[in-house]
Amino acid sequence: MGQSEKIKSADRMTYRTGRRLGGHVAGLPVLETETVQLGSGRGEFYTRTAVGRDLVLIQTRVLPKMIAHIVPDPAWVSLMLTLDYRDDFLFNGAAARPGDVFISSNPSGYTTAGKCRNTLAIGIRRSRLERAIRALSGGADVPPLHGHRLALDRAQSDTLMQAALAAMYSASCYPLEQGRFILPETVESDFISLLSSLMLSQSANSVSRDPDRFQSMQIVRAAVRAHDAQRGEGVSLAQLCDASGVGHTWLSKCFHDVLGISPMAYLHARRLSEARARLLDQSNPPALVKDVALSLGILHFGRFAADYRARFKEKPSDTLATMTRK
Repeated sequence: MGQSEKIKSADRMTYRTGRRLGGHVAGLPVLETETVQLGSGRGEFYTRTAVGRDLVLIQTRVLPKMIAHIVPDPAWVSLMLTLDYRDDFLFNGAAARPGDVFISSNPSGYTTAGKCRNTLAIGIRRSRLERAIRALSGGADVPPLHGHRLALDRAQSDTLMQAALAAMYSASCYPLEQGRFILPETVESDFISLLSSLMLSQSANSVSRDPDRFQSMQIVRAAVRAHDAQRGEGVSLAQLCDASGVGHTWLSKCFHDVLGISPMAYLHARRLSEARARLLDQSNPPALVKDVALSLGILHFGRFAADYRARFKEKPSDTLATMTRK
């Protein structure tokens, strides 16, 4: 069975469907998640998750172009690979190539961007991964666990893909809720051993962290934090530059390097996505769309409603009405 057939056969498992991307990580070792929809569409996503004691596998499918920033628990290491290769998928600003597995354990988290995404996120408890690597290497030093990329060949990539799908199948026998399953302990151990072996075999060929891109990521996050601090008052490009310590040209370059979009366009899309998340919040539903807009520093309600409808294919009042009918 080829790689594409393996991926399609996995559709027999149950997905969890939703419109609030980020809610699927509830209860997992994730400290913070932020998603921004750039493409037009209702933003529906499909996920299925297999959870073990020291391993989490999350397959996610999203159609519109999305940017996601995830901050995992520092006790865990995150890996990401694409199941359907698309050349517009970025991980921390680096374009994915066939067979790439990105590794991150940065306390600041990682950022992904892409459209028509079919990705597999792998979370492994750091202490368990380090023990497995040392056991396989005879006590050798653990290779870097951040800012590196495993460049797997076709055989290695197929082996990892098959193991991930086999783990998902095994977990499907132990459902927790729709789209979420329990990983058997033996399956978890086998998968961690395989991944540790691949990391050891590729350690000499790992792509070292690009210091310029890492600096770009730090500048982007500084600008986003400055925007959040001034949300109720609005924020200018000059203020973002002051907060991040760079000029207009360099700030724009950093945003394009990491996110593929200009600073103000990203922050506008981010505000629209946050408005949608609040309108869809069942735990604290707003009374009026206007209340949500004002809480985000939005004063031009007509323009906001038009931009929202263009992005999400429905009026903000329709989104809120859908929630109040539930």
